[in-house]
Amino acid sequence: MRPFLLSVSCFLAASGFISAQENTVVPVIAWGAPGLAGNRWFTELYLANPTSQPQDVIVAGVQVLRVKESLHPCLPPVTPIRVPPLQTRVVLTSDLNRWLGCPEEFVGGLQFSHPASLLVVSRMTNVKGFQLEPSSRPLQGYSQEIPGVPMAELVGGTGQTYMVPALLWHPLACGPNQYDTYLYFNNPTATDVTVRLLPRAGESMNLKLGNVEVELPYQFKVPAGRVVQWSVQPAGGSGAGECGEPQVFDLFFEADGKLAVLASVVDRASNDARTVVVRPENQLKNP
Repeated sequence: MRPFLLSVSCFLAASGFISAQENTVVPVIAWGAPGLAGNRWFTELYLANPTSQPQDVIVAGVQVLRVKESLHPCLPPVTPIRVPPLQTRVVLTSDLNRWLGCPEEFVGGLQFSHPASLLVVSRMTNVKGFQLEPSSRPLQGYSQEIPGVPMAELVGGTGQTYMVPALLWHPLACGPNQYDTYLYFNNPTATDVTVRLLPRAGESMNLKLGNVEVELPYQFKVPAGRVVQWSVQPAGGSGAGECGEPQVFDLFFEADGKLAVLASVVDRASNDARTVVVRPENQLKNP
């Protein structure tokens, strides 16, 4: 077992004494993750306690997309994160790194166990042009809020189709894309999940997932305890000739198990990102 996963597994085994009422998944977090044009992404967490009693939060699972281990891995803390009454506890990036086992770079997701009243939100920030390394203060830079998704609100299941709305891409761009869209499928369960990307009913659709052009429907697997990321681009060649404008598009999917699913829509003029979270209400309804 790799040192990163070993350190996390040891922590999870040690933290089994806590019995929590609810589990929440933050679908995507980043620590030192490189992006386009020198972008570098970090996540900080906000744990809000609206009650009059202190609340304890534990990291109950780590879902890995990619990780670059450091030369000096560490064991995560063995104590829970204590959130005082009527306060918000900020888990700064410097602290988050220790909870991840001190990797050099990390992209993936986190699952938290906590009392049902506690609120979990995250902020993923592009620190390019602001600070080179995280410190013991809140991040500065363009950012996107990525909310925690309660396990009860994960999507997927046999016979259910979901809409991923309001995405953006730039067909026939005569130059750099003005918008890019990324899909994330987080599987916090112990069972592999099969996903089928679908076109709108009655239509056909071709697109690029990464650098490969595919025709929908397209099927792929999200392994247990992992995150799968897709860069979604329009099919076809470059914009040599007639130039196209950015376009809004929608995607649809089915999954045979439960997932946390979101899209990140990036405005390349600023590298600012918008989050599209797929919730149970995104399930298609019969007329």
